[in-house]
Amino acid sequence: DPKIPTIGNSRAQIITTAKEAKRELVDHIHMPVLWQQTIEVLRREGVDTFIEMGEGEVLSNNLKRSLVGAGVVAVSFSALLAAYLLLKHLKPDKP
Repeated sequence: DPKIPTIGNSRAQIITTAKEAKRELVDHIHMPVLWQQTIEVLRREGVDTFIEMGEGEVLSNNLKRSLVGAGVVAVSFSALLAAYLLLKHLKPDKP
């Protein structure tokens, strides 16, 4: 079972068991993504900060327009890699 609850995009439901997680992985391949419904579930659960990880800011921009007052940040993979390399350089004895 997941240690941290997650939300599956194919049903916009909270996943708390391994069985649900396995079903979501299969369904996510052939079912449409329920993006707006997933965001609504997150908001009902009290989430007020969203981080988009990847190249671009499409989802972040959509969130900023639809969720006024929510914290929204976009972080590119290249920025994450640069931060990792910098930290590794500063503390080379740490893995």
